[in-house]
Amino acid sequence: MSAPVAVVEPTASLGAAARLLRRRGISQLPVVDRNGRLVGIVTRRDLLAVFLRRDEEIHHEILSAVLDATLNLPFDAVRVRVDEGEVTLTGHVPWPVSASEVVDLVAALDGVVAVNNHLTDDPKVSAQPATPSWE
Repeated sequence: MSAPVAVVEPTASLGAAARLLRRRGISQLPVVDRNGRLVGIVTRRDLLAVFLRRDEEIHHEILSAVLDATLNLPFDAVRVRVDEGEVTLTGHVPWPVSASEVVDLVAALDGVVAVNNHLTDDPKVSAQPATPSWE
């Protein structure tokens, strides 16, 4: 058992529980009430059954919903790799705030368990979309 013990409250979101499991490298997570009493156990398998999405679905949503529709960035500005829900972002965005905004939007997507941010700001990056390149 790891110390200190990682726990969640019954009101924790699925995403929060999944991220905690991944971050701590554990496969079970005690669920405790406000008084610290055990009320259940959440396993990685439980979460994955509800939470898991195919990497291709996550990749497509990042490209179409986040980079294009929401931020109007060219598809070739940011490279996206998804491996078992872990997203790696590399490339350039036009403003410093854009990098953190991209990371926040991607992290909020269902199925994303972690985001590795390798984005840099580059004012020369146009905010006009390029032709989509679906990997």
